[in-house]
Amino acid sequence: MDKKNFYLDMYKNFVLTLLLILIIVFYLDISSKLDSISSTEESIKSVIEQKMLGIIDSRGEINSESESLKSFVDDFSEKVYNASLASANRDGLTADLLNLAAMAQQYYRKPSNLGGGGNSFLEWSIPESLENTGNGKYLAKISSDRIILIGIGNEIGEDEVENVKITMIISSDRILDRSVEN
Repeated sequence: MDKKNFYLDMYKNFVLTLLLILIIVFYLDISSKLDSISSTEESIKSVIEQKMLGIIDSRGEINSESESLKSFVDDFSEKVYNASLASANRDGLTADLLNLAAMAQQYYRKPSNLGGGGNSFLEWSIPESLENTGNGKYLAKISSDRIILIGIGNEIGEDEVENVKITMIISSDRILDRSVEN
């Protein structure tokens, strides 16, 4: 089992456990209220208890009649887990792009006789060691006074098709625009 599936299974079990705790608390709350029901209405109490207990079998697992609940929990858990992966990937891409932007701006301001751009971005490039990181890959479209930095993440975005993508436009002294796709 790979690391992603391991954590996804752990998250599913966590969500399922929380759901079962809520069901039990709800059951206990109803049971305490049902205790006050008169003996002539005992059959109603019995039906409600059977329905509540019917979700969980004798082993403490969701029974086959409640598979749709398990399916819902699995789907919900996977979507939340993937959303948190995408969010973390967006944060990582943003941090990497900010680092690259600072490096490019430093290059722009440094005189050309000291190895800088002398008020130009034209000769700057993304350092080879930073073209691909644990967060994704990076590209730069360079002109003399601006750079468009593009970070393409390793995780699938909100549309569940394309990877997370962040574009940042920088000038010599500031970030002009940042857009998040997916």
